[in-house]
Amino acid sequence: MAAELILVDADTVRPLRADGGLEVRHPADEHERAAHFAAKKGKRVLGVVSIVPDIRDEQAGRWRMVGLYVEPGERGAGLGAMLVRAAQAIAANRGGGLWCTADDEGSAGYLEKHAFAAGADGVLVATLEAPPPSDDDE
Repeated sequence: MAAELILVDADTVRPLRADGGLEVRHPADEHERAAHFAAKKGKRVLGVVSIVPDIRDEQAGRWRMVGLYVEPGERGAGLGAMLVRAAQAIAANRGGGLWCTADDEGSAGYLEKHAFAAGADGVLVATLEAPPPSDDDE
């Protein structure tokens, strides 16, 4: 059975964040523009990620990817890549850029494989593809 990517609420991502030793509640989790994704097989949530507005400077319109986690037994199956691509797609569509932090070299290396580049102070910045033109652009 292939995993599916679904949009969920913040309460759905928090248990896996806790399992991964991550910050369980992010201050922007409940922001109206936050998006939370889960990778599921059947009813089982195997991985999560969230994209939230950069509340340090909302005027800049930047996005922060938080809480990326995949169950250890499911790693290597492409779930993390699917979750990262979802966050990147939302940020590219909304504009303003995407950034995150990595707690260790392994996480940073993984994100660098997925179009993130190391910046200052441990921040990783994503290179985003431009969204396809909409009918409004013509």
